[in-house]
Amino acid sequence: MFTVLVNGLLPYDSGKTWFSIALARGLMFKGFKVSMYKPIAAHSAWYQFLTVINSLKHGILVGEDIIKYISILGLNFSLELINPVDFMTAPLNPKLFSTSKKYLASLEEFFEQIVLARVSTINENTKHYLIAANAEKTVNSLKPWIKKLCNKLKPETLSINKLLKIVYSRNVLETLDYNLEKLSEKSDIIIVESFSNASIPYYRFLEKVNMVLTVTPGYVFSLNVKEFKKAVQKLYRTLGDIGLRTDLIIDTVNKTFEIPVSPSLSPEDLNVEDVVLKTIKLYKTC
Repeated sequence: MFTVLVNGLLPYDSGKTWFSIALARGLMFKGFKVSMYKPIAAHSAWYQFLTVINSLKHGILVGEDIIKYISILGLNFSLELINPVDFMTAPLNPKLFSTSKKYLASLEEFFEQIVLARVSTINENTKHYLIAANAEKTVNSLKPWIKKLCNKLKPETLSINKLLKIVYSRNVLETLDYNLEKLSEKSDIIIVESFSNASIPYYRFLEKVNMVLTVTPGYVFSLNVKEFKKAVQKLYRTLGDIGLRTDLIIDTVNKTFEIPVSPSLSPEDLNVEDVVLKTIKLYKTC
């Protein structure tokens, strides 16, 4: 199994998904069997409203990144296999706050904005969860849509703390590893996309990484894998999950190469030939 980790330097809009798809297309064109994997995904019901429509259509909570994987690359894998854990967020109602400063601060709190979640464990045993306390505090125009999703998905209502216990449970961690192995059985190369600005999607995945590509607007950086692993291990031991942020790691790790990329509306417009060739070269040496 050869795994390419794609992470982002920014909390939002680093360009991970378009780049990952472009890289996959390039490798497929060279004759490689490629799978995409996003162990943990998050998407906004407000900024990515199409995810609400797609979730109603497919009958499971799903983000637009996963739909893009399947529709653009033609992957013949289930949504649950490619993405076992998914969060839907929604912005809080500004009228609930006494000052704009407090409101803006709330938008920085990811867990306060989670309204729905999906956890698909081994054998695609899928369960949906509603964080009712957060859903009640979201903007009024989204509430009817959240209700439609609840009618469709039949989620269990629980607190954010109980949801996190489920997400961090042994069963879910084993599922994340299991899905990776299942995808590897049908692939030469697996491209694993992290979420937000997390350097890795989950800590146990670190030992399986063969190549690290960090994306930010304008550039893709390839990080020294050994140094990356050491940096992640050190920061995780001292800071826990907070230490997994890409911006805390990238400056301490040598970059084996960097490639400028241009803005684009589709992965076809991204010139990733150099990355494709370097990925193939490293694949052949492993």
